[in-house]
Amino acid sequence: NITADGVLRNLRRQRNSGGNNQKTYYIPQHPLFTYISCPNFFGEILEWFGYAVASQFSLPAMAFFIYTSSNLVPRAIAHHEWYKQKFKDYPLERKWAVIPFVV
Repeated sequence: NITADGVLRNLRRQRNSGGNNQKTYYIPQHPLFTYISCPNFFGEILEWFGYAVASQFSLPAMAFFIYTSSNLVPRAIAHHEWYKQKFKDYPLERKWAVIPFVV
């Protein structure tokens, strides 16, 4: 999660260092982005699932896992669709939005 967030943050920082205020978007290029468009969201979901397991599936932990998943999965799908519409050369192997081989 931290690595994926760093890749996205540095992508914006490196590309806009020229001083222009124009919004420019780029396709993230990193091994974490090989198969899914939003590995940062996947990491967040995985962290909360791990917390739920560690707490022996307590009600508060499960509620947080379910809430986080129900919030981030639709966002990841929207991000994935936006990437495909915005970039004609979006990598074909990046078929999933957030969970590899599932969604």
